[in-house]
Amino acid sequence: MGGMRRRPHFSSRALVALALLAALCPSLAQAARVVGARAYRQAQWLVVDVDTADLLDPRTRSTVESGLPGSCLLQIELRAEGDGTAAMRRVERSLEYDLWEDVVRLREAGREAIFSSLAAADSAWSRFRSMRLARWTSLLPSRSYRLRVRVEVVPLGPRERERVSKWVSEADRGEGREYAIDVGGLVERFLGGGRDESGADTWEGPPFRLEELLPEGPPQSPEEDGSP
Repeated sequence: MGGMRRRPHFSSRALVALALLAALCPSLAQAARVVGARAYRQAQWLVVDVDTADLLDPRTRSTVESGLPGSCLLQIELRAEGDGTAAMRRVERSLEYDLWEDVVRLREAGREAIFSSLAAADSAWSRFRSMRLARWTSLLPSRSYRLRVRVEVVPLGPRERERVSKWVSEADRGEGREYAIDVGGLVERFLGGGRDESGADTWEGPPFRLEELLPEGPPQSPEEDGSP
């Protein structure tokens, strides 16, 4: 029966990789989105609150529950009329379920908050408050500005994607061949750039001038700078 084709054999690692890949494919109907944002003065800073929705979508929840982290990337841009970007801030948060401790860890900029469940962590994961964007004295009262906010949720962070790609190898097992799966390459294909592929959402607000902003809020310490 030399003409018979051997059946492809997928190892348990390959199946895990394929399952992860399925979880990584964006579902645009449930993708993370920016609902709105507002700017106001707080002490000597222009700060921004951002409202988001669907950050913990089914694919992200599934990945986090498996013990792998999800990453949320938020970019806030202050655009000056006629001059492009006046200020920009990028925030990255990771959400990870600690299988050993049975807690959820939310990390940002070297800080960590611990929650008893994903439901408890979801509010902090999605809340962006008092994000310092620009020093008040660096802005011109006569200039018109607008906010541009981009959010993207990546169910598996860059370092973890690289690690997953090493799980799968090609080898002849006698009765079948295990296929090499370049998970890293496939992830890049599905998660690379913009709402069309990655599921990232961009929101842009109306123009405003400094005198139109809400009154100054209470002073804020660096530890409270929009972090969990």
